[in-house]
Amino acid sequence: MRSDLPNRPEGRRAAWGIGGAVLAVAALGTALAVSARGGGDDPRGGPVTLIGDGGAGGGGKGLAASPAVQRPGEAGVSAPAEEETVPPAVSNTPERPKPEESKKEAPAGSEPPEIPVPVVPPTMEKGSLGEDSRCSVPYQGPASVKWRACARVTEKEVSFALKLINQGRAAARVKVRQQYVQNAEFHACPQAPEVYSLTVPAGGTVITELGNCTVARQGVPVAYQSVGWVFTGRQGEYRLSPNAHVHPDKVIWKPDLA
Repeated sequence: MRSDLPNRPEGRRAAWGIGGAVLAVAALGTALAVSARGGGDDPRGGPVTLIGDGGAGGGGKGLAASPAVQRPGEAGVSAPAEEETVPPAVSNTPERPKPEESKKEAPAGSEPPEIPVPVVPPTMEKGSLGEDSRCSVPYQGPASVKWRACARVTEKEVSFALKLINQGRAAARVKVRQQYVQNAEFHACPQAPEVYSLTVPAGGTVITELGNCTVARQGVPVAYQSVGWVFTGRQGEYRLSPNAHVHPDKVIWKPDLA
């Protein structure tokens, strides 16, 4: 489009130039305001800049809008990356039961839990052969037989015996050997055979004859112990009763029960 300014009078050309300058300044102010607002009518807030290339004489091409803002999904524009969803962490620690779950009452009619009975270790016996007598802890004999070595002190005598207990359901036949210790020396029983056999009934107890192994009490301090063997095949090891320290006026047992 050609300008007709050269064909117009000077006055009109001056007025036209002033008016074009005013329009250019107004257009520039509008562009700056739209850019500051962040895009004007564009809902995504993209700036739209108006560029004026007209000169002071107003003969330019006028005002032109900047290129349109492209939206995600259109050609050349990639959509924003979606945020990755991280699953919640799983703990390997087992959950503790709630208080109300751990305190469930036992069903009605159920038996209370059994309280374990403490095991009492076997001990010596006191008074098995009479008033002033002691027997050793039980020793394991052949099969179901257990036995103890015992001693008894009276005013005039000191006697020795073996006590055999059969815990089985059938009678037990065993061999027995007796001796006594006087001041750390072994002695044969005056009336007892060297070795003899005994039958202990099922669930029964047998005590050897006190008269077969008895000695006189002396007027000086003497230490005595009963010695015994109970076996079926080989003789095995002997066992001892508690030590009776016999004084003219008293008896001290070592070890002894309280």
